[in-house]
Amino acid sequence: MTDKRRTALAMGAAALANVIWGVGVVFSRRGLAVASPALLMFWRFLVAFVLMRLYAWVRHIRIPLKGRPWKLLLLMGIFEPGMYFAFEQYGILLTSASFAGIMLSMGPIASMVFGALVLRERPTARQILFSLLSIAGVVILSVSPGSSAIASPLGAVLLLAAILSGSAYFITNRRISGDFSPFERTYSMAVLGVAFFFIWSLLENIRHPAAITEVLRQPGFLQAAVYLGIGSTIVSYVLISYCATHLPVARATVFNNVYTIVAILSGNLFLREPLLPMLIPCTAMILIGVWGVQRFSRDRPGPPKTA
Repeated sequence: MTDKRRTALAMGAAALANVIWGVGVVFSRRGLAVASPALLMFWRFLVAFVLMRLYAWVRHIRIPLKGRPWKLLLLMGIFEPGMYFAFEQYGILLTSASFAGIMLSMGPIASMVFGALVLRERPTARQILFSLLSIAGVVILSVSPGSSAIASPLGAVLLLAAILSGSAYFITNRRISGDFSPFERTYSMAVLGVAFFFIWSLLENIRHPAAITEVLRQPGFLQAAVYLGIGSTIVSYVLISYCATHLPVARATVFNNVYTIVAILSGNLFLREPLLPMLIPCTAMILIGVWGVQRFSRDRPGPPKTA
């Protein structure tokens, strides 16, 4: 396969993954309407783990760790799903799907900074200017009239923490892309996700542990867990891990703009969330800023050269 075709496939994978995640915001809010973030995440990753375990068994796939950078694999899992989804789910709970989609579109900016610090992918002056444009869009949206209807200050802070965790995840994912396959990285995330959120759910329901299974009877919860487990976890993270293998950080994470658009449209169409007057111009500022970060990147396709 030529480098050009591999790059095109990686870009398509990133775009498709973000479409799936954008729709997933709606399923997350439906699941969170009847259950806590910990319970929703536990069942999401349990669905993903069971299906991936069955696939590995049928295909006789083994994941040896000896002689491989398993500590970085563990660190990746701590960043995401551990930290990222804890912050993201509570952030979504305290905001609208539209605001969450816009706020999380800042991910490429944070990833650019992480890339400069860790992978030595230094931004150009134009990238910095376009980053400031995106940040200005979020600030204006946060203080605009009527913004309290779509976000609380705590929700915005939690989403910011999710952005930083997600960026650290992608950098770590890219660093180990030459040592672990996309399936191996996604499977490890599922294992760590089940363990982390099971413990959290158990502590949360220590006086009534049966609540962990009783939640399955809540309307819409099972559908949300299945969609998030299959679509937003297995499919999307395999695609993103493939993308992280073949695209530099800036070129890969810029596809978050697809996520933003899909999340906004999904929130309006399925959850009847209002489109505030400042939503469209601020979204345009953010997306133009993200586009500029991609357009004026020095990055070249291919796996990272760092260890």
